Amino acid sequence: MRRFRLVSFISLRAASYRTGLLVAFLVNGMLLAVAGPGSTWLPSFTGNQLAISFEQQAVKDEQPETSNQKPEALSANSSRAYAEVLKLRLGSARELLRPELAATPAAPAPLLVANCADFIELVVSQDPSRYEALVESQEAHLAALDRTPASALRDYARAEITLHLGLSQLMFRHLVMGGYHLRSGYHQMQAVVKRYPTFAPARKTLGVCEFA
Repeated sequence: MRRFRLVSFISLRAASYRTGLLVAFLVNGMLLAVAGPGSTWLPSFTGNQLAISFEQQAVKDEQPETSNQKPEALSANSSRAYAEVLKLRLGSARELLRPELAATPAAPAPLLVANCADFIELVVSQDPSRYEALVESQEAHLAALDRTPASALRDYARAEITLHLGLSQLMFRHLVMGGYHLRSGYHQMQAVVKRYPTFAPARKTLGVCEFA
């Protein structure tokens, strides 16, 4: 019995360590993916870099199923909000996003940035009293994206938010649902990379997942 408890404890600590690594790498990798090659962590990031980065992801050699689609760029407002998220000014970011979400409640760009704010709040605060509300918010973002036509940014945002949701649940010891959403998000990101092979943010996030 003592040996079983020791093995269980070690397994749990290892799982917690791997989850912590994935959270760190995913947040860092997500920001690098969005900021684009050559960007640094926080100091030199601007909202304009973010918008330009997504604009550069237009598919050059489109596959048949995406031949009439062009990956979206973040709006200027979403870019400014993301810059605030990177500075951990989450309240300011949410204020910037509020009118855009009110006007276009299913738009992938503001939903992705809003979810990043929710996810980072949970990662930084580790506040159990905020867990239910923020997880429900992430689930609402996914439901909104399900009503949006497929595109590189929509599919990427859905996979990214699913990963956020899984990691949020794992951090608060909801292991079954967290593992399910983490696995689902990983497979979704694989599908995004396969369908939009030149969409760099998805490739970078997938690489982060495989590395972690």
